Amino acid sequence: MHVSRPARRLPPLAVLLAAVLFAAPVPAHAAQTWASVQVDVTGVDAEQRRNILHFLSIAQSLPDGELAEWRVRALHARAPEEIHRALQPFGYYHAVVAGTLERTDSGWLVRYRITPGARVRIARFELVLGGAGADDPEYRRLVDAPMIREGDPLHHGRYEQTKRALQDLALDRGYFEARFTQ
Repeated sequence: MHVSRPARRLPPLAVLLAAVLFAAPVPAHAAQTWASVQVDVTGVDAEQRRNILHFLSIAQSLPDGELAEWRVRALHARAPEEIHRALQPFGYYHAVVAGTLERTDSGWLVRYRITPGARVRIARFELVLGGAGADDPEYRRLVDAPMIREGDPLHHGRYEQTKRALQDLALDRGYFEARFTQ
C-alpha cells in the first residue's frame, strides 16, 4: 500500500517571486551580443560599389546596422558570392574578393577589397530587323546608332535599354506582334 505525503507548500512570498521571475520577458539583447556593423568596399567604381552594397546581405540586414555576432559571421561568409553576382551586370565574371571581419570597440568593421578582373567584351553584335518595321526610319535610326557596339564591355543595363527601346518603339509605331528571335 502506498501512502502519499501532503504536498509541501511554499511561503506566499516565494510563490510571488517565482511567478515574477518566470513571467518576465527576456530582452533580445540579453540572449545575444549585438554589435554595430560598418561595411567598406574598395577596388570598384561608384556605380559598381552601389550595386555591391545593394546585393550584400550584411549591408542590408537591419536598418540600424546592428546584428548578432553569429549573424555577422554568417553574412560575411556569404559576401563573396553576393559580390560576384553584383558585378556580373557590369561584365565582370571573374572577380577576386578579399574580405576581412574585424571586431572593434564600436562593433564590427567588414572590409571587402575587390579586384574585378578582366571585363567581358562584346565580340560580335548584330541588330537585324525583319518584317514590316525593317524599313521604318525610326527603327533604322536605332539600328544605325546602337547603344551596344562590338568591342564594348558587356553591360547588362545597356543591353536591357536597347531591348526596351526597340520594344517601346514597336508599341509606339503599331507593331504589336514584334518579337525578338535571338
